[in-house]
Amino acid sequence: MMTTQMTSVHILLVDFYQVSTHNHPLNMQAVLKKKFSLQQLGKKKWLLNRELKYQHFFPVEFMNDREFVLNHFKKYGYGLRFASTQLQKDHGFALYDEYRLLCPYFRDDYKEVLLTAIKTDVFPKKPLENREFVLGVVRQNGMALECDSNALYDREIVLAAVKQNGNALKFVNDSFDWYETVALEAIQQNKNALRYVSKDFLQNQDFMLQALKLIFPDEFETSCSFDYSSKEIMLRVVQEFGFLLEFVSSELKRDRDVVLSAVKNHGRSLGFASDDLRNDKEIALIAVQQDGWSLRYVSSDLKGDQQVVLAAVTRCGRALLHASEELQNDREVVLTAVTQDGYSLHFASNEMKKDRQLVLTAVSHDRYSLRVALDEMKNDRQVVLAAVTKNGNRLEYAPKELKNDREVVLTAVTQDGESLHFASNELKNDREVVLTAVTQNGESLRFASNELKNDREVVLSAVTQNGESLCFASNEMKKDRQVVLTALKQHQGAFRYSRYDWSSDPETWFEIIQLGGTYLQSTSKELLIDHQFLLKIAKLVGHPLLSLIPNEITNDHEFMVKLTEEIKSSGSVSEYSDELYQERMEHFYYGVYLGSSLEQRNH
Repeated sequence: MMTTQMTSVHILLVDFYQVSTHNHPLNMQAVLKKKFSLQQLGKKKWLLNRELKYQHFFPVEFMNDREFVLNHFKKYGYGLRFASTQLQKDHGFALYDEYRLLCPYFRDDYKEVLLTAIKTDVFPKKPLENREFVLGVVRQNGMALECDSNALYDREIVLAAVKQNGNALKFVNDSFDWYETVALEAIQQNKNALRYVSKDFLQNQDFMLQALKLIFPDEFETSCSFDYSSKEIMLRVVQEFGFLLEFVSSELKRDRDVVLSAVKNHGRSLGFASDDLRNDKEIALIAVQQDGWSLRYVSSDLKGDQQVVLAAVTRCGRALLHASEELQNDREVVLTAVTQDGYSLHFASNEMKKDRQLVLTAVSHDRYSLRVALDEMKNDRQVVLAAVTKNGNRLEYAPKELKNDREVVLTAVTQDGESLHFASNELKNDREVVLTAVTQNGESLRFASNELKNDREVVLSAVTQNGESLCFASNEMKKDRQVVLTALKQHQGAFRYSRYDWSSDPETWFEIIQLGGTYLQSTSKELLIDHQFLLKIAKLVGHPLLSLIPNEITNDHEFMVKLTEEIKSSGSVSEYSDELYQERMEHFYYGVYLGSSLEQRNH
């Protein structure tokens, strides 16, 4: 049976007789040609503008255009808040940022999920209240499961997450009756997800058999049972999953072959081996070479074995904590440890902590090692210099004399300007020191002397690096035109710290508007009655300007016509309306007709 489709037809009536000699066919043809040419020009202009990147607002012709808004967001990652209230209310565009901040795994690849949700009208007031949206997200990245505690109770969502990334299993509670299904799906996606299976299930022989059939299909496909006491089975399993040594039988924990296989891929599994094998030097060496921290589990005798301990601290300097006291006093061992991790100096003997070369090595490799050095080393100028070269804030642990040492402090503030905080008051008033600090980090201006907070060059350097450091400048500098403009160009938030008299300087105010700031509410009446000033900012500010103009201006009909024309050319409006849209299309795009496809986008 055939169906009849109704198609809407638009008829445009154009009066071509608005010419003095309207009865002349050539004039009629000229009018038609001109109209057609202008509309073609308007369409080209519209298409070009549609491809532009908009920084501060969408022109009225695009702000209610769903397709344009979504494409702009897809290309540039922002702009949803520039959409009309109608679009934001109906489709939740503005909630993208909320979800992005909520979830650390929310990345650019989720734009597609968000866009699909918006296009299909399934986007809720709160993203996580919408099951389909969350499903879409975890299908893009299973690790996003962490972001929604409610989703962890939803079998389908959890399954989708582990199918995308098996490691998402680590967020799943094993109390659900569907946990086994989820765990097996995770293992099928990534065999290493086995490490996130709960201990109860790891000790379940039926579950382990199913898991191993997924991981080792060739070896276990025909197996009918799994047994942690079977050497043949466990020898194969611990070769890849050494941590399972925890669950093998006591007999296998005493089996050298099994334990050796386990520690080769999981050094810390040595902690589950028998005492005899924890005292086996070959096994211990393999374990600490795989994971230096495994030194914790070797026997007391081997914690005193230099070869074993050297192998451990080469891999993990802080394993020095588990070495014998004798080896914590062994220079070769300690030097190896602090070279790998300077903070391991903390675990060395006091005698070693007095060794200048060892301490120098430590502070050169770790930003925190000066904190654990002995006081006599903290008083050593060369040691402190080496420390602040690595991290300026280690100046905090230097003695009073070195906090007043110009070279030491200059080195510190060069690395981290905020280390000026720990400098002496004398050096906080040293112009070169402070300039160096604020150039590295403008906010270090807060620690400068009052005199230098009033130094124009110092303050300019600070606000060039961080505009909001204007907060720490003197009141006089907060009134300085160049300082304030420099700060605003770096960070518009600096405006709230400014004490500049904008009303006396329309040109400067115009520069501020050009930065894209929304500061008109602070503008004085004098500026808003200045015709030339208003005309200048009309294109930049757009329609919102009309709500701020005083009556004495709005009553000037001739000027308001001129001002309105300027505003129309910007395309900026406070809120979308069909009337403003039509005005813009007539005025800026020569009345071009774009067909029903545009109407469908806008409604």
